[in-house]
Amino acid sequence: MESEKNQIINDSGVGEGGVNENENSPVDKPRYQVGDIVVVGQVLRHIYQSPSRTDAGWLYPVDYGLGLTSEGFVMESAMRPYQEKLDRLKPL
Repeated sequence: MESEKNQIINDSGVGEGGVNENENSPVDKPRYQVGDIVVVGQVLRHIYQSPSRTDAGWLYPVDYGLGLTSEGFVMESAMRPYQEKLDRLKPL
């Protein structure tokens, strides 16, 4: 039975059903955590809740604006990490 399971896993560690069989693989783990500040385009966003997995990738709930009173969702592919030297003057 175990040998059959190993045969259906492709090189990326994802089985035929789209399930990640390798827990250490970055395919199935979100890159950012709750509380992280990320850059989307030319503005900063704050991740306030755990992301959801979609067919297209990880979808993060973010808030922004004065007092972080505005909310939205951003795909992980549209984000990059915050770097203080480059991004400290960008609006949140």
